[in-house]
Amino acid sequence: MGYVITTKVFDEKYPIEWETELSSLSLNGIYAVRSSSTAEDMPANSFAGQQDTYLNISGLENIKNAINNCFASINNERALHYREKNGIHTFSMAVVLQEMVAPEYSGVMFTADPSSSDRLTTIIEAVSGLGEELVSGRKIPTMYKIKNGNIQKSGENKISDEKIYELVQIGNKIQNSFGSEQDIEWCLKDDTFYIVQARPITTLYPKPQSSDGFKRCYYSMGHLQMMTNTILPLGGEFLSLMMGTESPSFCGGRIYVDITRHLKSLFRRNLLLWEFKGFDKRIYDGVQEVLQRKEYIRSIPKGEFSFKLPKNILPTIIMGWKTYIKNDVSVIQKYFRRMEDSVKELEKEIANHHEGELVSFIERDIQNNLVKAFRDPIWGCISVARVIASYIKKKSEKYIGENDIISEIGKSIPNNITSEMGIELGRIADIVRRQPELVDYLKNGGEDITKIGTEFSAFLNKYGCRCSGEIDITKPRYSEEHKALIAILLADLNQPDGHADIIFERGLKESQKVIDELLMKAKSKVLKKRILFYRNFWGLREAPKYYMMRQFWVYKQALIKEAKRLGIRNIDDIYYMDFKELKSAFCGNKINYEKIDKMKIDYNHYEILNPPRIVFSDGEVIKTFHDTKAPNNSLVGIGVSKGTIIGRARVIVDIFNAKDIQQGEILVTRFTDPSWTPVFLSIIGLVTEVGGMVTHGSVVAREYGLPAVVGVDNATKSICTGDMIRVNGEDGWVEILP
Repeated sequence: MGYVITTKVFDEKYPIEWETELSSLSLNGIYAVRSSSTAEDMPANSFAGQQDTYLNISGLENIKNAINNCFASINNERALHYREKNGIHTFSMAVVLQEMVAPEYSGVMFTADPSSSDRLTTIIEAVSGLGEELVSGRKIPTMYKIKNGNIQKSGENKISDEKIYELVQIGNKIQNSFGSEQDIEWCLKDDTFYIVQARPITTLYPKPQSSDGFKRCYYSMGHLQMMTNTILPLGGEFLSLMMGTESPSFCGGRIYVDITRHLKSLFRRNLLLWEFKGFDKRIYDGVQEVLQRKEYIRSIPKGEFSFKLPKNILPTIIMGWKTYIKNDVSVIQKYFRRMEDSVKELEKEIANHHEGELVSFIERDIQNNLVKAFRDPIWGCISVARVIASYIKKKSEKYIGENDIISEIGKSIPNNITSEMGIELGRIADIVRRQPELVDYLKNGGEDITKIGTEFSAFLNKYGCRCSGEIDITKPRYSEEHKALIAILLADLNQPDGHADIIFERGLKESQKVIDELLMKAKSKVLKKRILFYRNFWGLREAPKYYMMRQFWVYKQALIKEAKRLGIRNIDDIYYMDFKELKSAFCGNKINYEKIDKMKIDYNHYEILNPPRIVFSDGEVIKTFHDTKAPNNSLVGIGVSKGTIIGRARVIVDIFNAKDIQQGEILVTRFTDPSWTPVFLSIIGLVTEVGGMVTHGSVVAREYGLPAVVGVDNATKSICTGDMIRVNGEDGWVEILP
């Protein structure tokens, strides 16, 4: 038996009639008094626990008091903050009165896995007695994980498999009725299930769509790019045009790429696996698991590939080997001059375009010049250096028994424009450190960088195009927002004078020592030549992205200037448009601000979601694990830079908080991209949630000799700042010490 005190009571300021009507009911049992605001249980906002619920209430006066307290709880501090955060300004409140059941078991059921977003898995948690024991944490639940008719159980409760299957069927019916995956509260009494509540699961990651109804397989481009934050629509437009992707799927503010058709092509899937193995081993493992589904692979329909391979990939690699044979290092400076000339030419050309033609020019330039520059022949040299690394590794194992010599040989490598950025910022920190009044100014929130001097201006001229999450053109560049740089500077101030140069010089000596030892034992001219080539060219891996950012910055400045000239409401409004909408806006047509405002709320929600690496269009998520020799209860990842270190963790999810890093701490973060490089001068170890052997953080950690583990799921949530942790960069695990 149940009753609802409707929103009319709340809206009309509690008229006395409701109490009179309540008094006429026969309320002789024990009741649950539950809040039910009109703003809660929406697809994106659950409001779970924001308003109050009261259990085991009996007696008319106690029930009235509980109802009034429920109404009042809509304005408690946590509910007010939740509504403000989610942009909810229109709401009302009802209260549900439910007669309680004294269950043998109770719990919750998720018709999709809320932790992985896998729609093909049902999660059930159960405790004996009331479900409140589960929610409050007073009892440890038994967990049932059901997928493809199989049940995995952990815990002691003895609900039969037959009843679990029955509960799953009930959940499926409720899900089908509401049209979305559900978070369901249930209880079991006398062999009968009672459903207490059902609401949408608000933390599921959106699933990509299939254009033809076939179950299509997608990978997360953000994981390969070491940037799992949201990418705004305009940023997605730039990236998809650059990738040559015919139909990228924008899910939850991230880009997913359809690789279904590629899985059936032996050449293309091997090429993908080679890339995935270097950039994100977990994606590699996930694709390998998909490839084990022979029937699925055979059933993939014929059709066009979803993205194109670079047309010049083979000639580029051939040119790389020719450069190796000639030992021609002059191509390096020629490349830098070529790229600088390209940027200057773009700056000159773009100034001649306005309104809608500006957008058309940028589209053409991305395809004709930016993509071409990003696939410059220098890529062949970088690819050859990557291949040569495997050769050097094998020789080092043979002659000196060292299986990770590349991390030693690669220390303080030349021609790395991103590492040079970190060193230069370290030198600026040396200048600031000698001016106590300037240090105080920056520590107290000062942002006028002109006080630092001409050195900072020169730094911005060269590196102001960069920022955290820089592959998204909408992210604020260093030249637009100085807080991130100041935060890194403040962290550098904890180091001694000349710290950056000391680290670089030490790396040079350590690298040369290992090279001398290896060459003395191997006595091989071929090995010597390959080591030299590797050191000369591997550092260039960061250069194409740097020049991509230089051109992005030219595009962005032109777009912002035009938006200001045309009087668009807010500059960031253009970031929520695609090229077609932006062109229309710049031609003076009406802008759909209502749509933009809705998108801003959606993207605010997307930011908190955890994007899966591999996902199918039906919502199945491939959960990948990386085998490693790890202690019990440790966090498992991928060891990418050898060594074991113990230190205090500094958990940072936003580079603006880099100023908090203290000397001797281990950085724990979601990802690092080139903008984080200067931070590496201030830490002793690295833990990230994404990454692989050749992603930015891994390579820089090896160059700086920092033990590092990447691909540690939920590291920033499992580890707290101040925790003493042990990082094993060889076997790939992190242990939280007592």
